[in-house]
Amino acid sequence: MVTKRVFFVLLIAAFSAAVVLAARVPLAGGQGESGITVNLTPYEGNPILGKGPAGSWDSVSVWAPTVVFHDGLYHMFYTGTRPGWPTFEIGYATSTDGLTWEKYAGNPVFKADGTGFDATAVGASPVMVEGDTWVLYYMGEKTVGVGGPIGRATAPDPTGPWTRSEDPVLTSGSQGEWDAWGTIPCSVISTGEGYVMYYLGLGSSISAEVDDMIGMATSPDGITWTKYDDPTTADPPYAESDPVLPLGLEGWQLSNIYEVTVRSTADGWEMFYSEKGWSKDDGVPAYRIGYATSVDGIHWTKYAGFPVLSYKDDPVASLSLHLVPSSVLVNDSTYFLYYDYHWSTGGGIGVATGTVTRE
Repeated sequence: MVTKRVFFVLLIAAFSAAVVLAARVPLAGGQGESGITVNLTPYEGNPILGKGPAGSWDSVSVWAPTVVFHDGLYHMFYTGTRPGWPTFEIGYATSTDGLTWEKYAGNPVFKADGTGFDATAVGASPVMVEGDTWVLYYMGEKTVGVGGPIGRATAPDPTGPWTRSEDPVLTSGSQGEWDAWGTIPCSVISTGEGYVMYYLGLGSSISAEVDDMIGMATSPDGITWTKYDDPTTADPPYAESDPVLPLGLEGWQLSNIYEVTVRSTADGWEMFYSEKGWSKDDGVPAYRIGYATSVDGIHWTKYAGFPVLSYKDDPVASLSLHLVPSSVLVNDSTYFLYYDYHWSTGGGIGVATGTVTRE
């Protein structure tokens, strides 16, 4: 897509050029080496949000939570699955402490309307509040079972009414590209100079050698987006754009990255991500949560203390073997990391609290 204003074209071009020239600075090479320590403990009351009763719109599973703190209240948007394949819709819940949640009685607050690029399903919904407007980014599916593009909707209130964009704001790559099968929004951050989106690019329909990975896009207005493209990679599957989070970590057999949540801090960028892996000490191929940092939001250094959370830490994950981070908040130096146990398991939504310290 092409930006509308010449100023922002020059701004983003300058940003991209700086990134290409920047050297990687290993802020988080590992505990002790970089002075970063991650300590997170799953909440003993997990899951904090469970699936609904039989026959309800979220009776199969609840997943992909996004939490924002606004006007003294925690607001959660989450994806619910009803019987059938796949019928995703977006619900809403509130909390006074970030731990005990109450679902909105009028759920779902956002659903497919049978037309357009999001005709059959909507889900995975990063949310931000801009003035008096709530802005929601979501995955839309036009055809059942086909990975969708990313849409944008706005509302005066978290319960709606929501006005959706007629066209998607970010689409999947061309056939043969690393994100050709679909794009799922993970995090959208306002930087003061524009917006940055992190998304999951689905590549499993291309070949067994192309895994799901994380991409990044920038925008001057939150509507027109440009994917990050490394000019040194000109051939498919990276001809059009490039993932920003690499696969692999020393001592681990890692297959693919599933979901991330990202925030910008005074010390740079930080990310919690879910990666499927196993080691010689633990041969279970499970989705565990890792941590990474970046100075520019594009070149990331993984924290060597992987994983910072695993299925061994949260008893709810003992059957699903999945921990998938979707949202992170920091309140008075305490981290609230929200995650799910994967949409296919029906395990619900959990949270871990703790600290990330830098010496």
